[in-house]
Amino acid sequence: SDCRKHPVYRSQRWKENEKVAKVGCRYASG
Repeated sequence: SDCRKHPVYRSQRWKENEKVAKVGCRYASG
């Protein structure tokens, strides 16, 4: 449910790029 909890996002810079966070969340969900 929380993409931020995923270790993949911790490695990515989704924190700096909100767009990346949205894409990453979708990528992990799918």
